[in-house]
Amino acid sequence: MHHEDEVRLIAYQIWEEQCYPEGRELEHWFKAEAVWQERQGQIQHIAKDQPSRTDLPAPRLTRARKQAGAAPRRSR
Repeated sequence: MHHEDEVRLIAYQIWEEQCYPEGRELEHWFKAEAVWQERQGQIQHIAKDQPSRTDLPAPRLTRARKQAGAAPRRSR
């Protein structure tokens, strides 16, 4: 979903939560922008805090890939 679509959805949810008031579209839009920005900051923070998973085993190659020595090509 694109930024504007996400903000529009958040603004609509705010409008619903406030029992559908009229004439407060800009207020809801700016509040939705702030909510979107906060969520993006949280997502980036979480992504930075994720440790690399060196404890996981490397992916296994299938027998066909081992024999071919490379990844199989997809047919169209």
